[in-house]
Amino acid sequence: MKENKKIEIGLIILCLIILIPFIVIAIYNRPSADDYDYAILTHSAVVNNEGIFNVISEAWKTNVQYYNKWQGLYSSAFILALQPGIWGENYYAFTTIIILFIVFVCLYFSFNILNKKYFKYSRFFTVMVSLIVLVIITNWLPSAVEGLYWYNGSMNYTPWIFLDLLNVCLLLNIEKNRKIKNISSIILSIVLSFLISGANHVTSFANILILLLYSIYLLFNKKFYSLPSLFSAIIGFIIMYIAPGTSIRQSFFTKSTMVKTVLATLKHIRIVIPTWCSFIWILSLLIITPIAISFSMKNKIKISSKFIIILFLALAMVLSGMFCVPYYAMGNFGAQRVTNVIWIAFMLFSWLLYIVVWQYIINKKIVNVKFIQNKIINKLYITSGLALILLCIIPIAGEESNSLIAIRELLNDTAYKYSQEIDERLKKYYDENLKVVAVSELETKSKILFFADLNENPNTWPNTSIGEYYNKQIYLIKDR
Repeated sequence: MKENKKIEIGLIILCLIILIPFIVIAIYNRPSADDYDYAILTHSAVVNNEGIFNVISEAWKTNVQYYNKWQGLYSSAFILALQPGIWGENYYAFTTIIILFIVFVCLYFSFNILNKKYFKYSRFFTVMVSLIVLVIITNWLPSAVEGLYWYNGSMNYTPWIFLDLLNVCLLLNIEKNRKIKNISSIILSIVLSFLISGANHVTSFANILILLLYSIYLLFNKKFYSLPSLFSAIIGFIIMYIAPGTSIRQSFFTKSTMVKTVLATLKHIRIVIPTWCSFIWILSLLIITPIAISFSMKNKIKISSKFIIILFLALAMVLSGMFCVPYYAMGNFGAQRVTNVIWIAFMLFSWLLYIVVWQYIINKKIVNVKFIQNKIINKLYITSGLALILLCIIPIAGEESNSLIAIRELLNDTAYKYSQEIDERLKKYYDENLKVVAVSELETKSKILFFADLNENPNTWPNTSIGEYYNKQIYLIKDR
């Protein structure tokens, strides 16, 4: 047990070290694009020293405006209006800390439920598993800028897929003869389901599909406790879908037919999934192997090959549904922030299947369980740590982890130069003597931090939003 604890603490420290570059480079992060759109009213309240309650009131007003005029995302619009930059552009650095904190909390409470139910290890184990997952996800997220650094994109998507995970874990927390705990878990799940449905279309639809499939499974066992959460999620989705703003936004896109959506999704999946099943993905399976084996040795759950097939089909259905949502609404598969959450779902689903397969292997006694338990398991955890280092700091098959990119941009001053150029613009934005501001095109564009620049035409977005935010007319001068 002491040896296990040392390994767990060692892996926790390793994960924290790997996460340091993500936080350090965030110092040089600055708002852009939609960050200004949603925060015009709240920023004005801050500038005029109207107090925190008025700031929150303006955030709610923004939420209502967007519900009626642009999109029906009643949960996320409120949060997006409170981007940290409204209190000063330097505070925008907290974007990444907020995202990492929310994701870690979701992972911790999800795995804490699973740990108590299936592993029965110490809380160090829960922290370790949460951090390992966080490190893998952050390092290989398809777009770090849209998943961790650009507040409007990341806050609108990244935390919600992990809230999907927490939601289903709350329902897994239901046990016999634990009425108070069960009632609190169900109520939390009902509230969470409603909030998730008001965040974004992709993770809200995924939440509904997961709850639907889990409810069907429970109904076969004559259990009904997941139905209130399912109904809450559906009601929230309807409220979001029928919003006047949803219709207005939808008019800008060409809606696809159901048949065309399914065919396009199948074709897209055949292209995308093989690229995700890369050496990096295989390495991630190696990293979670000791966790999978620990689960399988701790539990006597009987797994059949039929169950594995059904689970695979169910998870494939959810993943396919996530691809379908943007294509059906817009005729394309969405921006990188959408790809981020679908990729995260793919990784979580594949790890779940991997663990279930290990349970099947150990059930059938295909491997020597006692030998693994006595001789190999601790060595596997050490190997997992080495694989984690390899995954994060060494380019693999020509691909660099986000951590490695962040380290390079810190060392060669790319992040610093990017922030300095933005700060030069900010001086003009805050100059009361200037009503019309001309800014030069950015010379340095950080791969980790940069999302979008201004336009040459002052009357087009995002210039108009930034102009309203700073009470200026702003346009871009391109040097070439």
